[in-house]
Amino acid sequence: LLDRGNELSELRAELRIKSFELTALGVHFEEKSAHLRKAESELDMTRQEVAAHKVALGRMEREAEQRAAALSDELERATSRLRAYEALEQEIDGAVMRAAANTGAAEVVLDSVRGIPCSPERRVRQ
Repeated sequence: LLDRGNELSELRAELRIKSFELTALGVHFEEKSAHLRKAESELDMTRQEVAAHKVALGRMEREAEQRAAALSDELERATSRLRAYEALEQEIDGAVMRAAANTGAAEVVLDSVRGIPCSPERRVRQ
């Protein structure tokens, strides 16, 4: 009977230890579950932010493409105007050089280039 009492005491002690371990594991499980729920919530928020950033990036890329196209068109128009002005400048230079060859014709050349949108006096002086 004494042997059974010792065995019963040992089993009760082991039961208390197992009960304590189970309680500790339950607390640990609840802590980990709370961390998991928090991480899932943060993940959802991050996914929403990523989706919003993707939409904003798409909008900015479209705006950049439109701006680049507009700048390209503007550059083409400016380049075309520049070519026209350079051709006009070469024509004026040629006229000035021909007038310089004919010493008396400088005033005639000056009169002929007065209507051109540049500084003919400067050309003649050159």
